[in-house]
Amino acid sequence: MQRLLPLMTSTLVGWVGWWLGDFIGTMTALLLSLIASIIGWYIGVKINREFLE
Repeated sequence: MQRLLPLMTSTLVGWVGWWLGDFIGTMTALLLSLIASIIGWYIGVKINREFLE
């Protein structure tokens, strides 16, 4: 579970970033997805540390 939760949140938040960026263009979607995935990974690690350990 230590690596699974950050992976799931990164995937979900990255998908939302892609969806939002796709309204503007493909390169914007790629950039927003990358940034959102990094933020999602951070959120998943933070949740894992705070609540699951």
